[in-house]
Amino acid sequence: MPHVTTPWFAMSMASCSATSGARACSSSGVLAPIPKHHADRLRVLGQGIAAVFRHEAKRALVVQVQDQRSFSAVTLVEKIENCFPPDAWAIMEPEAKREFGEAGKCLVFERYTVSGFHALRGVECMIRQYIKKLTGGLPTKRDWGHYIDVLKKNGTDPKLTTVLDDIRTLDRNPLMHPEDWLDIDDAVGIFSIAQTAVVRLAAA
Repeated sequence: MPHVTTPWFAMSMASCSATSGARACSSSGVLAPIPKHHADRLRVLGQGIAAVFRHEAKRALVVQVQDQRSFSAVTLVEKIENCFPPDAWAIMEPEAKREFGEAGKCLVFERYTVSGFHALRGVECMIRQYIKKLTGGLPTKRDWGHYIDVLKKNGTDPKLTTVLDDIRTLDRNPLMHPEDWLDIDDAVGIFSIAQTAVVRLAAA
């Protein structure tokens, strides 16, 4: 799970605790003494930096995220396009890309139920995009059952309609009820099956 801590900074000022005998390189490359007032000034400035860090840290949080099963945290947060074949991502409309981007972020921050919502919304965007390509217009009803009926009537491959109908009955419809919450395996499963649906929709 994400690990939240108040950050702290331990800064060693050994390099700034110079004395009048400290030395630095001159322009000629020869070690030359650093004047004591310069060394004192460096030490004071260093201590000031440490104080500023400590002050700023009181108002900041550091969140450590972890991979979610086989999904890399970096991919889920920053490179969600790597979860899909390049050709599928290329034809995906911005609305679907945004939904999958949110699904990835929610997954890595362990907001599993919300991740499931966004992944399924991403699939719905892709279904509507495909129906528009297939029929020339968007479906008249916002209903997965209606979407699947339209696809079947227009000769869509049963492998695709079967996947979509399984998502509808086993994942999408139950998630609409408030008592249904997802854990990590549920959310990863929905994201994975959403990937399958997108690949088949893109290839259809």
